[in-house]
Amino acid sequence: MKRILSQLAPRRNAGVRYSVTGEFMRWIVCLLFASLAARAADLAAGRLLIAKRDLTDPNFLETVILLTNYNEEGAMGLVLTRPAGLPVSRVFPEIPKAKDRTDSILRGGPVQRTAIFALVRSKEKFDDAKRVFADVHLATSKSSFDRAISTEMTASEFRVYAGYSGWGPGQLDREMAMGAWAVLVATPEIVFDPDPEGLWRKLIRRTELSIAQKIDQPVSELYPTVSATARKIQEGRAARIPYERDLARRAFRFRPPWLSSRDGG
Repeated sequence: MKRILSQLAPRRNAGVRYSVTGEFMRWIVCLLFASLAARAADLAAGRLLIAKRDLTDPNFLETVILLTNYNEEGAMGLVLTRPAGLPVSRVFPEIPKAKDRTDSILRGGPVQRTAIFALVRSKEKFDDAKRVFADVHLATSKSSFDRAISTEMTASEFRVYAGYSGWGPGQLDREMAMGAWAVLVATPEIVFDPDPEGLWRKLIRRTELSIAQKIDQPVSELYPTVSATARKIQEGRAARIPYERDLARRAFRFRPPWLSSRDGG
C-alpha cells in the first residue's frame, strides 16, 4: 500500500515548503467535513430540501421541496418552485369565490399528479389541515380548500399543488448520503415566497455562501483540478471548499502511517 501511494503521489517540488500529497489530503478531509456537516442537519417536517447543482433528475432539477412528513416509513414533500400555469379558478370551479382567482397552482411532485394539496398559513388550527411547522398547515380536504378560498385567503397564505414528492423507507437518507440535497430550516416567508421560480437560485446561493464563509485559507494552486474548482468559485459557478484552520490542524495532527515521510505535509 505504501509503495502504491508513493507512486501515485506527486513528489515534493524544490522550494515548496509543504508537499502536494499533504495539501491534497487536507483538501479531501475538508470536503469530507463539509459533506458530513450537510448531512448532520436533521431531516424532519418543516425542513427544506434544496437540489444541488449536479442533481440532474428532471423531476427535481433546480427545485426546493418542503418536507411535510418524515419518519421511518418514508418522506413526503411539495415542490415549491414550479408553477403549473393553471389558475386556481380552474381547479375549483365549484367554489364561487374561486372564479376570480388568477394565481397559478404549482407542480408538487411526480407522484399522483392529479391529487390536490394545499399549504395554508394560519395562526390557529385550520379546519382538518395538518400543521407542518410554525403557522404553515398541509390541507388535503375539500372543506379546507373551500374555507381558504371562501375566506379570500391570498396567494401569500394559500398555495395549491398538484401531485407530491415521495420517498420510501431510507430512500431520502441515501440521497442525502450521496450529496443530492442541501437542507435548510423552512420559514413561512420562504414557503410563500412571491417568486417561486426564483426561489431555488436564492437558496442555493445561501447554502453555498454558508460554506464559503467558513474558509480562511485559499486552495493551493499546485493542483490543476483544485485550481479549476477555485476558478469556478471565483466566477460564482461552484461552492468554495470549506477549510477551517483549527479543524484541519487537529485533523492532521495524526499522520496516517501509510504516507511516506518524504510525501508528508
